[in-house]
Amino acid sequence: CAHATCWSILRHYSERYSVHREYLTHDITMMAQQFDPGGLVPSKGLEISNAERVFQAAGTYPYVVTKIDANRPDPSFYRQLIAYVESGFPLFAAMHRREHAMAVVGCEWKASGAAVPGGLRYAWEELTALIAVDDNHLPYLPVAYSSVGLALPIRPRTSTR
Repeated sequence: CAHATCWSILRHYSERYSVHREYLTHDITMMAQQFDPGGLVPSKGLEISNAERVFQAAGTYPYVVTKIDANRPDPSFYRQLIAYVESGFPLFAAMHRREHAMAVVGCEWKASGAAVPGGLRYAWEELTALIAVDDNHLPYLPVAYSSVGLALPIRPRTSTR
């Protein structure tokens, strides 16, 4: 999962910015290790530190943001997450409990016709789902979030045509 996630993020950069070259999954596997790992098959997967090494080697200089407590809501974490996503940066999302990783690439917003309560509001409160590239599903999967921040895939919408 992490190999595919790193590849999809680096692919985005190579397509969007001419200063970034394209990387193959072989390149990602090699960049993830401090030393030449020798045989590349089968892969034992990547840890967060390996993914950081990949992005560092690719010149994207990763910044790791974690929730304070995985079992409690962390509003500052979500506010920062949405700021990066809305800025156009695909994010490497590690879900430790599921031992899985995916790229968060966008947002799905609530319908604009809904009544909005007064007072201070954050953009995060207006989301219905994050949009992810997950190697276990087709691209652009809506991913809901619970009050404690666990990511759970939801069923993609079907066309009404």
